[in-house]
Amino acid sequence: MTQEAMFSNSERNLQNVEMQQVKEIITQLDPSASNSIIIDEAVGLKRVNYCYVDVVSKHVAYQVERRQFHPREELAGKLSQIFADQGESPYVALPDRSMLALIGQSPKVSISNAIRNVFSSISQRHEVDASYIRLNADGIHLSAEQPLYLVKELSSMEFCPKCGGTKVVRRTNKSGELEEATCTECQGTGRISSVGIVNIDVKEHSDKYVLTNDDPIDHLKDSAIVAHVLQHSMVRYRTLTKFNQQETQSYDETLQAYVDQMHRLMGGEPATEDVYYQIIPCVEFTYRDVLSSQLCKGCILDVIDNPELILNLTSGVTKMTSAVKDVQKSMGGFFGKLGRTDKSKAKSDLKRATRLLIAITIADGKVETLEKSILLNQLRDMNEFTTSEMEDFSALLGKEDVSFLTDDDFRFNNPDKARETLVRMRQIAEADGDISAQEQDLIDRFSNTFES
Repeated sequence: MTQEAMFSNSERNLQNVEMQQVKEIITQLDPSASNSIIIDEAVGLKRVNYCYVDVVSKHVAYQVERRQFHPREELAGKLSQIFADQGESPYVALPDRSMLALIGQSPKVSISNAIRNVFSSISQRHEVDASYIRLNADGIHLSAEQPLYLVKELSSMEFCPKCGGTKVVRRTNKSGELEEATCTECQGTGRISSVGIVNIDVKEHSDKYVLTNDDPIDHLKDSAIVAHVLQHSMVRYRTLTKFNQQETQSYDETLQAYVDQMHRLMGGEPATEDVYYQIIPCVEFTYRDVLSSQLCKGCILDVIDNPELILNLTSGVTKMTSAVKDVQKSMGGFFGKLGRTDKSKAKSDLKRATRLLIAITIADGKVETLEKSILLNQLRDMNEFTTSEMEDFSALLGKEDVSFLTDDDFRFNNPDKARETLVRMRQIAEADGDISAQEQDLIDRFSNTFES
């Protein structure tokens, strides 16, 4: 995917999404679910734009290392040349890394009182001012190996305070005679030196984030969003270059809205940054499950490009609204007494009634919202059924016709329950103002089983 295509893709995914589109998408993705839920349009849609970011960045870390040593002649000569630098920069670039080897081979300093006094006036802290540092790079690409710099204020070379630079000291031997011996303080070098070395470390990081500036959808996992990333088209583009006094940014308007959030997670602005990003729009809706009567949350991920339906996002069961409860009370406890006498027969009749009510709802090939609302208010004691049985009922709502009915579905143990079921079936059939031929055939077939 080219950078222009990536920008265009983000603009397309920011388009508005209406309730009717959501309904059509649900019908296309899962007809059964579409028939078994009633979307609460009064609550409306909650739109959340997620931004998936895949970023490779390089961060530059500066660390000042203090070293004290006694330089031998070769090293002392090199240091003298470096210390002679009179430039405005607080740092002096080392020509190569060979000096580190010479420092490593030099005698180490034993901090005596005399030597401690030499270093007492030298600053012990230093914050690196990167504006004076020139990093190694190939164009806009930072190199792994970086130069070394000495910090002027932390670097010095003095004569040994004990031998004064002569490398020897006079002492009295066991015979009481004066003799010259190698200075043990500077180990015969005649000098003592301290340097502050700026170590520059370039580290590459690879990070992936799911960002949003909206109120996130509860219980929606990042992994579900990441599954919609167009991995086969993912190409990163340079969005930030910030080193060697150059600073260029290339954020389009969409990505710019997430940059601060991204940099906070990265621990600050990097020196370089290459990004692929993708907007994944999601919409949350509130619905009532027709079979369980529970009020739930659902969402459609990647609603514009590659929709995916997720239902039952609600954590726990939400109580039904008072309006729905009042309607159910007015219906009069259709199955309220089931299970008090013959529980097995009662449940069998409950199952037959449920299958018939579902059948009359889908009989004419279309399920209207009003029909689903009436079906919701006709179903009773659904808690008598197992999860598996409820799933079977839900699947029936997605059927295209009533061929799933068997002769046994019309053979009720209790004739009164059969007649009550027939009344409810007629109410559903009349919901759209006209009883279709398919609905009438089903009503006639049922009524003939106990009216003949």
